[in-house]
Amino acid sequence: MSHFEDVRNLKTKNAVASIPPSTVKPKSRVKSHFRNENCAAASIPSPLDQTRSVPNLKVTISSADSRQVAGPDGDAATVRLVKGSQKQEVKRLASVRRKLEQGQAKVREAEVVVKQVPPVRKLPEQVVVLEDEDEPMLWEAIREQDRVAAEFEATSLAEAEVVNRRLEELSERLRRKKLDIELKEERKRAILAHKASFQTLLNVYMDTLAGYDGEFVASFVNQEKSVLDLIESFNQLLGANDGRETTLADVDRTAELCKQLERINTEVIDLRNQMMKERGLVQEVPPPSGIPFNSDEVLKFYSEIKHFYEQTQQKIQPLADDPSLFVYRKNLGTVVNVAVSTMSGSCAWIEAQFNLLDALLGGARVAVANSGTFVTTEGYPEARAYCASMLAEKYVHQADLLISNNPPCAFPIASVIVALWQKYPDFGRLFLAVLFRECPFLAPFYPAQPEPDQDQADYRRSLGYRFGPDGTPERQIVYLKRMAALARLYGAIVASNLRKGTAGLPHPHGLEFGWRWICAVLNMTPLADICATLLTEVLLMAGHRMWHCYGDQFVKVLRVLYEKYVPMLPKGEGWPKARLDRLLLKIKVEGRIETPIGMVGEGFW
Repeated sequence: MSHFEDVRNLKTKNAVASIPPSTVKPKSRVKSHFRNENCAAASIPSPLDQTRSVPNLKVTISSADSRQVAGPDGDAATVRLVKGSQKQEVKRLASVRRKLEQGQAKVREAEVVVKQVPPVRKLPEQVVVLEDEDEPMLWEAIREQDRVAAEFEATSLAEAEVVNRRLEELSERLRRKKLDIELKEERKRAILAHKASFQTLLNVYMDTLAGYDGEFVASFVNQEKSVLDLIESFNQLLGANDGRETTLADVDRTAELCKQLERINTEVIDLRNQMMKERGLVQEVPPPSGIPFNSDEVLKFYSEIKHFYEQTQQKIQPLADDPSLFVYRKNLGTVVNVAVSTMSGSCAWIEAQFNLLDALLGGARVAVANSGTFVTTEGYPEARAYCASMLAEKYVHQADLLISNNPPCAFPIASVIVALWQKYPDFGRLFLAVLFRECPFLAPFYPAQPEPDQDQADYRRSLGYRFGPDGTPERQIVYLKRMAALARLYGAIVASNLRKGTAGLPHPHGLEFGWRWICAVLNMTPLADICATLLTEVLLMAGHRMWHCYGDQFVKVLRVLYEKYVPMLPKGEGWPKARLDRLLLKIKVEGRIETPIGMVGEGFW
C-alpha cells in the first residue's frame, strides 16, 4: 500500500492538526507576571510539535491539491489547504519566535531594573500576585509592623509626657526662684528705704536743736540718750545683714526704729516750742510780702486745673448722689481700692496695677475682688470720670500713707500714674488738681494772706494744713512731713521713664515741668520751712535726671539756689533750711546728684 493509501485508511475521523485546548493543563497562580524564558517557551506549544505528537500520522497530498490525514484505525479526514499555506505557516512561526525572544529580552531587562529599585513602604498597584501559601505570612508581617509602630508611638508619647512633666517642674522651680529673688530684692530695698528715712529723721532731730545754747539743749538729755540707743540698734541690724540674707523681721525692725525716732522728734519739737514760748522766742510763719507771689503763667495754669476739677465734680454729681447706684459705686470703689492699696516695686506689680486700672478706665469688664461679680464703666456716661476722680484722690492719699515712711516707693506709684496719664489725659489733670489742693506750692501757687479781720484758719487750710475735730491745727512737723511726701511723688512723676512701647509719645508731665517749677519758686518770695522742704525733696527725686538733661544750665540754677536763695530763707523750724543747705553743699563738693533709691529704669516694664 502506498503512502497516500495509508493516509486514506487512517481512522482518525474529524481529527485536527492541532492539540485541543483541553489537553493543556491549567497553570497554578504564579508569583509574578514576568516568567523566565524556559517557562515562557514551554507554555506556548509549537504547531510543528503538535503535529508530530499525533501517533502514526501520515499525510498525503493528492493531485487535486488536497491533503488527507489517516489514523491508525483507518478512518481519514480530508483537509483542504490553499496552495502556499505551508510557507505562510512557516513565516508565522518565525514571527512568533522573534516576538517571544523580544519579550524574553524585555523580561530580563525588567528583572534587572526591579533588583536595582530599593524597597518602599507603599507598593505600586499590580506588582505582586501572591500564591496561596505566602499570603498569611505577608499579613503576619503587616500586623507585626503595625504592632511595632504602635509600641514605638506609645513609647514616644510616654517619653514626651515625662519630658513635659520635667519641663513643668523646672519652670515651676524657676518661677519660685525668681519670686524668691524678687522678695529678697524687695526686702533689701525696704531696708535701704528705712535707712534713708532714719537718716532724715536723725537730721530733723539734730537741726531742731541746732543753734541753741548748752543750757537749752541740756533739757533734752533723755531724748538724746534714746536717740543714741536707736542709732546703735540700727547700726547693729545693718551690720548683721552684711553676712546673711535680709529677713522680713529685719524689715519690720527697721521700720519700728524709724517710728520710735519719729516719736522722739515729735516730743523734742513740742518741748522746744513750749520752752521757746516760755522765753518769748516763738517765731510765727511770716506772711508773704514784697513782690507778687504768682506769675501770670502760674496763675493761668493753676486756674485751668482748678476749673477743670470743679467741672468734673459737677458732671459726676448725679452718679455720686443716685441711691439706686449705691452697689455700682461700691464695686467701682472696691476695684480702685484693691489696685491702689497694694504696693510693690517689682515689674510684675507695676504691670498688673496698670492693666487693672487701664481696663477699668477703658470700659472693660473688671472682676470685683472676692465677690464673683464684674463691673464696667460702659453704660454710664459719668462712670469713667467718677473712677478717674476717685483714683486721683487715692493716689494723693497714698503719698501720705506710704511715701512719707518709705520714700523709694514713690517711683513705682509714679510709673503707674504716668502711664495712665499718658493714655487718659483727664485723669492726669484731675490728679494735679487734687495734688495742688493738698499742696498748692507744687503749682507753685502761693495763696494770698487774708486781711487782719479774716479767719486765719481758712488761710492755713489753703496752705494745706489739717485741723482736728476741736479746730486745733496739726503740728508743723506733721504738716511738713506730709508736704515732703507729696513733693517726692511729684518729683518722681517728673523724673519717671515711660513704659515700653510708648517711647515715641511725649511725657505728660516731664522734666520741663520740673525745670519750670524750680525757676518759678526762685522768682517768688521764699517762705519758711515749706519752700526749703519742697526744694529738697524735688531735687532728691528729679535732680539726677534734670542734671543729665539740662547740663550746665541746671548747674547754674543750683548755684543760684545755694548762693542767693538759701540765705533769703527764713529760719522757721530751722532743720528744713539746714537740710537744703547741706544737700546743695554736698552737690557742690561732689559735682553730681546721686541716683535716687527705687528709681524705675528705662525699659523696666
